[in-house]
Amino acid sequence: MSLNISVESVNITERAIIESALPKGYRISSVCGGDHFVRNAAGVYVGFVYISERRVIFAFDVSCASDHFRKAVIEKYPECDPDRVVWGVFCDWHGMKSMLRGWSHSREEAISRIDEYVRRASNPVLCSFRAGDVIGMVFLSLTSFKLLANGEFSDQDDGPVVIELTNLEGSFSE
Repeated sequence: MSLNISVESVNITERAIIESALPKGYRISSVCGGDHFVRNAAGVYVGFVYISERRVIFAFDVSCASDHFRKAVIEKYPECDPDRVVWGVFCDWHGMKSMLRGWSHSREEAISRIDEYVRRASNPVLCSFRAGDVIGMVFLSLTSFKLLANGEFSDQDDGPVVIELTNLEGSFSE
């Protein structure tokens, strides 16, 4: 005999979620409101964690111990590293740039997602940028490669370009 219970019906506390999200060697020391204060194994305060809009948010103090905490979080969740380089294809849209087909982890992945719609877009440009730079509507790319007449992207880097998004389609929530 078996009994099937939906995952949604299992009651899991915020504290349990946050404890599970913490890197090894860190623990919740106290809670105030929704903020869960975190200490390292030596008992030093390193920051706090809370849940907002179904996401675990890590807030870091400005200290050496907090920097180690930040690095431990990034090691556990490398997809959240704001310094990682990602790629996207942008085109002109009413004087601003619009991201086509989302962002990718590599140049090769971004190119593999290109189709005829992208090739016919207005001035498509393949760009690399730091994930953490996309915190608003305007950011500077690291590199840019123009689409050539043969439908392939140039191998010559034309340097950084200012990307002004038409909306936050370039944001990095996965």
